Amino acid sequence: MVDREELTEALLATVDSARDLGTALDLLRDLGGGSLSAAVVDRLRESLTAERRPPLRGFDLHRVSTDRQRTAALRAALGE
Repeated sequence: MVDREELTEALLATVDSARDLGTALDLLRDLGGGSLSAAVVDRLRESLTAERRPPLRGFDLHRVSTDRQRTAALRAALGE
């Protein structure tokens, strides 16, 4: 059986890395019975306000676009 806390941590790490963001947020909601727990909301807020690092070389439009999509998805998940 999968430990819920371990699964939550893995999903939050996925959110932080911007991979499969929508799926991770949906699964976090499912784990919370349809809503995000207070601890998850706090972690998502931290992730939303975390300083994003600029690309190492030049101007990377894909990375900028991905970060904007990530920010929008997090705000939507938090109801902001």
